[in-house]
This record gives sequence, C-alpha cells and structure tokens, in this order.
Amino acid sequence: VDMSMELKMVVVHVNEPYRDLLLDLSSSGPEKASEFVCAVLKQIKLLRGISIPVEFVSSTRYNSGRDPKKPGAGTEYSLNWTPTSDAKQANSGVFKTGKNNQNIVLYK
Repeated sequence: VDMSMELKMVVVHVNEPYRDLLLDLSSSGPEKASEFVCAVLKQIKLLRGISIPVEFVSSTRYNSGRDPKKPGAGTEYSLNWTPTSDAKQANSGVFKTGKNNQNIVLYK
C-alpha cells in the first residue's frame, strides 16, 4: 500500500493477474484515507495472516489494466504527486496524463 499524505490518495498493489487500485479518498469532510488503509491491513492480517507495509510516498508505480483472463496484460504507470502554485488547480489535486506512462497529480 502506497499513500500520499498531501492528497489522501492510496495505491493498493495486488499480485497478478488482478489490477492495482488507485483510490482518491480526499473529501471535504473528515480524513478517511487512514481509516481505509487500517481496515484493509486488518482484513489482510485476518484472512491471510500476514502484515504488509504502508509507505508514504511522493511517487509510485501501478498497473490498473491487468485482466485475470489475459495474463501479462496491462501497462505499468508511474504516478508523481507534485505541488503547484497555479491558482487554477483544485485543492484536492488534478490528475494529468503524461507521456511514456508517466502521470502527475498536481496539488496546492
């Protein structure tokens, strides 16, 4: 599990053939990302008997295109959370698709 503290975005990495989950858990109300991550970790510990790490990162990689019916399918993407001073950007972050499978989330 990778997590951006600034935006409360979470990437849940899973083993092939299933796709990774990229979740935007930011909201105008109370912070929910840490509760979600705690619930996921608790279920994994309960069901699989293992503990997995949580990393607080400013960049990560993910594959949200895997398909159980097509082994090896999907594309690996990089994602960078990047601060901006542009007044037009939303406080919750703006997802920008970049070249060569490199994506950026701009936030202020």
